[in-house]
This record gives sequence, C-alpha cells and structure tokens, in this order.
Amino acid sequence: MHDLAAGVASGAESPAIAPSNVVPFPDLPAIDHEKPDNSFRTLADSYLAEHKRAWSGRTYEKYAAHLKFWTTQLGADRDIGSIRKQDIRDIRNALGILPAHWQHRYPDQPLAEACKAAREAATEPMSPGAANAYITSLSSFFGWLVKQDFVSENPTKNLKFRDTVRGADKRSAYSVEQLQAIFNAPLYRGMASAYHWKKPGDLVQKDYRYWVPLIALYTGMRLGEILRLTPDSLRAENGIPYFRIGKAKTSAGIRNMPVHDRLVSLGLLDHVAATPKDERLFGGVSERAFSKFYKRLTGSVGIDDSKLVFHSFRHTFADALRQADIDTGLIKALMGHADQGVTAIYGNGYSLASLHKAVQSIEYELTH
Repeated sequence: MHDLAAGVASGAESPAIAPSNVVPFPDLPAIDHEKPDNSFRTLADSYLAEHKRAWSGRTYEKYAAHLKFWTTQLGADRDIGSIRKQDIRDIRNALGILPAHWQHRYPDQPLAEACKAAREAATEPMSPGAANAYITSLSSFFGWLVKQDFVSENPTKNLKFRDTVRGADKRSAYSVEQLQAIFNAPLYRGMASAYHWKKPGDLVQKDYRYWVPLIALYTGMRLGEILRLTPDSLRAENGIPYFRIGKAKTSAGIRNMPVHDRLVSLGLLDHVAATPKDERLFGGVSERAFSKFYKRLTGSVGIDDSKLVFHSFRHTFADALRQADIDTGLIKALMGHADQGVTAIYGNGYSLASLHKAVQSIEYELTH
C-alpha cells in the first residue's frame, strides 16, 4: 500500500491490477439503430403474440387470418409508416365486391382477378358485417400501433361499410316449437348409437353434445365461455352452485352465473364431479368443431333458418328473463353486458342470491 501511494503521489504510473480469472465479454452482434424493423409482417406478428394469451382460440384464429390477408395485400415487408388511408380504401372496395367464402371460390387468385371473376359471375357480395370484420381486425392492429408509437394515427377510421341490418335482426330467438324440436332429438330422447346420433334408439350419452346446448339454454352463456369451463369453474356459495366466468371479451363479461335447477336435476353437477380437475368439462372440443356439429343437429330436426344459430340461445335466454319481468340491470349482469345507467357507478353489483332467483324464474314450457 505504501509503495502504491508513493507512486501516485510522485506521478509515477500505477501498476496494473487485473485478477487472473477475468473472462472477456463475447463479441455482440451489431445493432442497426438507424433502421429498426417496422415491417407490416413483423409488427403484426408482435401484435398477435402479445394478445394470444388474452384471446380465445377462435378470436386469435380470426385476427390471424384477417391480418394474413392484409399482410398479403399491403405487403409483408412494407414499412408500417408508409401505409396510407387510400391503400386501405382500395382493398376495402374490393371486399365490397367479393362474395362470402371468396378464398375458397377463387383459391390462389390475386385480389384483382378474384374481383373480376366475381363481377363476371354476378355473385352476391359478402354481407357488410363480414366485410367489416376484416376492417375491424386491421383497425384494432393500428390502434395498438398508435399506442406503441409506431404510427401517429389510425388510417382505418370511417372505412367500414354501412350495415343496414339492425343488430337485433341478425340473430333470432328460438320459439317454443323450435326448442321442442331440438330437445326432442334422438340425442336427448335416445339415439341408436354415439355414431348414429340422428337415429332413434335407447342410448342417451351425456357428453358435450348433450350438455352444451342445455347450458346455453339455461344460462345464456356464449359458446366459447361454455367450452372453456373446467371443474374449478363450478363453485358454490350458501348452497347456490354457480359457474365463475373469469375470462371474457370485456370486464362486464367476467361474472358469476348461477346453475339453473333444471341442469342440476339432469345431472350436470355429477358430470362436473366426474371430470378430472386438469381437464375441460367437454373434452377440449373447439368452437369451430362444435358449431359444425350444432348446424347438423338443427338441420336434422328441420331448422334451417340462417338467423337461428347457437348464439340464438343467448337471445332466447334474454327473452325468457324479460318475460319473467326480471329487472333490466339484472339481465345485463347475467348476460355479461355493461350497465351504462347512472346507478351503475354505485354499489358492488347484484348478489349471487339475486342472480340465482332471476335464473330460477325461467320456464320454457317444454314437454320433454
């Protein structure tokens, strides 16, 4: 220490102090700070990856498919900041010409050629709602880009098609006669076998095909919400069994849904108890697969109205609550809709007992 201090004081050069076990840093790849990768494809992939865990599988598939379309049309390697409203408007106008399922009708054809073929064939364009779904997905992506400071504004604003069909008219509720037809099908009365489920027989197999429509009828839950249920989703409080819906499109959709006594008497709680805790109640069937099955089920009993789909159970459930004179706020709470009224900002919402009483008021007057 004395020699080192003396050397510093006299201006002499200090001896090098270097431990013998120092490992030098490896060479790092050079980073081009002048040219970040702001290509459409790269940012679209980042957007999808960030939202994948928050979305249902079907929602993710929809956004992925739509953004793949826009990536193809706008250019995968195109800088995101170079995209203008006119670029999107041109493609939007093409969507107004193309028919439903146009990619299956005109596979591997460029957009301009597909439009030309659609004009020549005089096909009916896809519905405004279907075309707007493409624009909505792109708009959500650009909304994310604005928040992340990749772009300064959303170029998709005011580009949606005008939809003249009111939301309430796009789907219909089931009549008593139609419900009777569905729940008198061999699937509920007795089928020949699990494979020959359209033919009458003695087998009643309480699997996902049996339960999912019934749960929708008595809870109004969305298909995705039902298919995501696990044994842990079923809970009880003061003797009231209910499903905890912890994942939904909006915060209002996160709710407690009491189980109707009719479902209990049919054995739903036993089905839940028999399901392994690490599995879903209905075997992991996808929304797409179930929707295809359900279309076959309704077709087998003579229901072919395009407005009558699985989502119609939500309309049916809401109508049943109204017919039972249930308060509008309670209906919104059960449906998972936000209450925009002034009183909604006060209190902690409806009690489980109130929700349970409202659900038990539903009667469909079915003979089976």
